[in-house]
Amino acid sequence: MRPLACLHQSGSIGRMSRRPLPNELRDAFTVAEANAHGVSSSRLRAADPVLPTSGIRATTTADPLEVLRAFLKTQPPWVCIAGTTAAALYELPLPSRIRSLDGKMLDRITVAVPHDRPQVQRKGFVCARREFKAGEVQVFRGVRVTSPLRTWHDISAMLKEHEFLAVSDVLLRSWASREEMQQWNDAHPNTKGARLRKLVVPLADGGAESPQESVLRWHLIKAGLPRPECNPRIALPGGMVVRPDLLFRDALLVVEYHGIYHYSTPDQGRKDEQRRRRLEAAGFTVIVVVNRDFQHISSVIQQVRTCLAEDTKRTLDKGVRFL
Repeated sequence: MRPLACLHQSGSIGRMSRRPLPNELRDAFTVAEANAHGVSSSRLRAADPVLPTSGIRATTTADPLEVLRAFLKTQPPWVCIAGTTAAALYELPLPSRIRSLDGKMLDRITVAVPHDRPQVQRKGFVCARREFKAGEVQVFRGVRVTSPLRTWHDISAMLKEHEFLAVSDVLLRSWASREEMQQWNDAHPNTKGARLRKLVVPLADGGAESPQESVLRWHLIKAGLPRPECNPRIALPGGMVVRPDLLFRDALLVVEYHGIYHYSTPDQGRKDEQRRRRLEAAGFTVIVVVNRDFQHISSVIQQVRTCLAEDTKRTLDKGVRFL
């Protein structure tokens, strides 16, 4: 993980030699814990523990989870992590414009408290008042946090349609069933984000494996094209098994999104090209979409539409098997 980059101030006492901190005080810890281990106030003001927020200390390489755990130790039990910070803990993909914790870096931390409790007022924190029902707050990896479904609910009003589909794909893959998502919508029909949640639930696909795949699929579906399969397993002649990003099976059309990883090394480029040729030799049409194509997504949509409308019947190699 990258070092803690935000929410810190260092209190230096110069270049004097410093006694190492006790082994029990790793990554992040409360001041009370430090005092209990005999660490002096002057030692805590030294340059190596930075100050994420009042009452806790952390090293510059601290795991963000450890910082959150330490912070919550200083708070009453009704304070929990929420919103975009909770979403990042569950690895729900957030756009960079609102990301607060991506599993690697702390920025602004979102917390929530019940309506009848005082708000958390600290620099670098955003506090919201919420009403929570049973099960909507849980402990995940040692952190009090809103549940995945409650988090999905809370961030729905912040996101654009394609962004929320990417989040919903991950929720469906890792945290909730479609039935549970629908039941949640039925129980919260007139809340912020309800229209978007209702729109996206039928379209979510747990087979999607990257946010940009989800965004691409959203644009194609929104344009009125058939819903493609996400990452189906296909055995090609010779035994090679591939998992194309999007498959329009009836048209034998594969649409692939190639992010920066696909161009990271010459070897990866050769593997991608070999895979494309094998698919085409087996009877599939392959369209490759790269990041810059999203600036002209209408051209991609038209290319896919044209392929789907072609009357030419492609012949699939008899050795192809859909697994």
